[in-house]
Amino acid sequence: MKVTEEKQAPEFMRWVLPTTLRVRGVNLQWSKRRKSSIFNGRSTANLQSLLTPPFFPFSHIIARFHTLRGKYFPGSISPFPHLLICSLVLCFIVQAQVAIAQFPAISSDNIKEIQAHAEKVSAIAFSPGGAYFVSGARDGTIKVWDAGTFKKMRTLAKHNNLITAIAVSWDNRTIASASHDGEIRLWNAQTGRLKYVIRGRSGWINDLEFHPDSHILAYASWDRTVRLWNVTSGIEWLALKGHKRNVTSVSFTPDGTKIASSSWDGTIKIWDVETGELLRTFTVPNQKIESISISDNGRFLVAGTNNGTIMLWNLITEKLMRTFKGHMSNVQSVKFTLDDRYFFSKAYSTVKIWDMQTEDSLTLFSTNKNSVGALELGIGSGNENLWALGISDGRIILWISPPADDLTPPWFELIDPAAEVTSSENEIVVFVENDVKSVNLKLLVSDNIGLEEVTFDAVAILLMPPEESDLIPVSLSGETFMIQQTVSIAGDEREVELYAVDLVGNEQITMLTVKKKAPPPVPSAGTLEPEIVFERGVKWALIVAVGKYEIEKQSNGIFLKTQDTAIPDANALEAFLVSDSGGKYHPDRVIKLTSETEKKPTDQNIMEALVELSTRARREDLVLFHFVGNGAFEETGKSLTSYLLPQNANLTYLSRTAISADELERQLQQIPAKVVLMILDVGFAGMHIDKDGKPIPHTLPPKYYRGFQNTERTSVLFSVAPTQQPYGRQGEKISAFMHFLIKGLEGAADTSGDRAVTFSELALYVPIHVASYVRKTWNAFQEPRSHLLNDKLTATMPIVSQIDMEDTVFRVILDPREALYASNLLKTDPDTLSKEEQQIKAYLVDLLIGAITYDEYLTAVTNLRGTDGKKKSGK
Repeated sequence: MKVTEEKQAPEFMRWVLPTTLRVRGVNLQWSKRRKSSIFNGRSTANLQSLLTPPFFPFSHIIARFHTLRGKYFPGSISPFPHLLICSLVLCFIVQAQVAIAQFPAISSDNIKEIQAHAEKVSAIAFSPGGAYFVSGARDGTIKVWDAGTFKKMRTLAKHNNLITAIAVSWDNRTIASASHDGEIRLWNAQTGRLKYVIRGRSGWINDLEFHPDSHILAYASWDRTVRLWNVTSGIEWLALKGHKRNVTSVSFTPDGTKIASSSWDGTIKIWDVETGELLRTFTVPNQKIESISISDNGRFLVAGTNNGTIMLWNLITEKLMRTFKGHMSNVQSVKFTLDDRYFFSKAYSTVKIWDMQTEDSLTLFSTNKNSVGALELGIGSGNENLWALGISDGRIILWISPPADDLTPPWFELIDPAAEVTSSENEIVVFVENDVKSVNLKLLVSDNIGLEEVTFDAVAILLMPPEESDLIPVSLSGETFMIQQTVSIAGDEREVELYAVDLVGNEQITMLTVKKKAPPPVPSAGTLEPEIVFERGVKWALIVAVGKYEIEKQSNGIFLKTQDTAIPDANALEAFLVSDSGGKYHPDRVIKLTSETEKKPTDQNIMEALVELSTRARREDLVLFHFVGNGAFEETGKSLTSYLLPQNANLTYLSRTAISADELERQLQQIPAKVVLMILDVGFAGMHIDKDGKPIPHTLPPKYYRGFQNTERTSVLFSVAPTQQPYGRQGEKISAFMHFLIKGLEGAADTSGDRAVTFSELALYVPIHVASYVRKTWNAFQEPRSHLLNDKLTATMPIVSQIDMEDTVFRVILDPREALYASNLLKTDPDTLSKEEQQIKAYLVDLLIGAITYDEYLTAVTNLRGTDGKKKSGK
């Protein structure tokens, strides 16, 4: 194989490498910043195992390419990684072409990158026309950039807190920026001068958006409201109230008559902008809505949730069209592309693009070391596509793509068929009852630029062109038409072919099949009703143990060496929690990150695990977070920030690589569980080495521990007191702290004798026994400390329990004595119960299966027992 032109290889790579390809289930990306390939976040060196047949048929040419010494690949590094990627792409060039054709909005040939800020880029906004864009960072700085040259145009006055949102008015006159402290600043877009400041009523601002006429600014607030301000007069125009939790995102319709808002209460509300009237509410049970966006044609609304799910609504029919799944954490941002056929989504460290019709997705950006702080799309002066990412290390990555040709075929949507419907690629199946002879079908056929021809076989509907038809009622403009026909069913099945062509010749053929349901099976004699499976008040655990740090010797002379017992402690706690005779935690609900597990205890993996708990745990649950490793602190004036040091910690860049107490508490607050507990084994911050080479533990000050005590609902148990260090068990591999922690959970801490161990009982047992053991064995001091909130649930809800499921359930919602009475009542033979007890038992069963609420149960039992609400003597 011979390269004949010097520009051939770089030109080929510029065409294909900016796009993420799906190669046998693995993401292949190109990073121009590091001038190296990324293969699921791993370096090229890890790919050499792929250079053997049959996976890599071109391995025999690598040696030949390697001798070129960088002739065709400029840069200071070896050409081997570049050639490896080039050959891999050659292997899958057909797949690459398919991916690029499927997602035309990302056929990018120009990627630019800058180090824009010192800290995480948290917000980005393009100006109308894409001449410039504005970025905001975690440190409160705001900068304006030329989108063509990527040079900084100006820096705006700094906010006092991190930037949460930025917006540019449609007339290009005003820039709005919001901060975590609830302050909104309005700037002159031409001069950069501050116009005036809007201060939020309560809490921080989550999102900003300008009305299409540029005179109204809407913002989503933590105080559960959407507020609209007239930016010309500086007067609040409307306050839209109705959400029960904080509002996360807002989006105007293109005509400006309506605004949509999303909230953690699981609702999306559509409001009339003129009157403030609530027009419509979409509800998503048991989920938090994190972000929304309305398409440029005003027909669709896409929403991202806290469990990684994305939902797409048709705003015309007010129906949920599709649900997309692919992210593993909160979908923090969603944005439609210019043609309204695709949309982007951003999670913690991943950006994807989705096809609205096929539900296919492509991972555009994924990182293991940095999170994505912002995602924004825009339109350039030449109608090109612009999209930008803000990264946690302060970088901004900008993609500039030429306008894509229209490759979107028309699509069909079935609405109100009065029957069960399933759909797959190019097929819609309608199931009707067995005795139905015909069904009335309503379909929308849509295209983003307009329709030329539509046929619906067997019922002789023909549309050519749309505006001349009197057979199909026009429901909107020339882009969407409704078909309503009655289809008779011959036998058990009827097939209908749907065909549509758009104005540029894209065609779509879809099969519609109407099937009769099979008659229900006749139950066999003696069939029992299925047993109700009930699960409430379950336990979750996240166990993190750093056994070895990636950078042991820090630049300040500190060695980050951990306890030898770190990983044995984690393994022992996990084994106890999942054992049938121990904690009885379900193995799927115990997440363990150690230096020996597949997923390492890095800052990103720890935060992603906490996000996973926030999406899976429910309000009746208990979550236990255990961390063993080093701690660190950072003093700024009179304030001190406390950190947990994950495996990738760097003391020089604590804010980027460590997890602060505030950041951890914010994430724990996202977990909806009733009780959240922390057990922190962070006795020292590494070691100093003396002149004889002997390690001297570097301990933590009292202020460090106070950093983890500024909590609202999280109780904390520390393994040691300030300036102390932890000790191990003599002759054992685990620490003294873990030994007595497990011993207490096994039942030694159960002072009430109810066969369950609560956090308050553990907080009394562990410090006494650890201090006594260390003093007698090692002649030293280790005194575990606790920060126990004055919370009845924390004190009474068991961490582990040796009692039945019903006992655990009732212990969550009843006081301990009532729970024990309820459990015994359920186990008692009904024939031995009085009429009153039988009725109470019936109420308990209803409470257990969720048929009645606790308040309803309490009212019923109180009425049954009498006004004092007490059970009769001896019962």
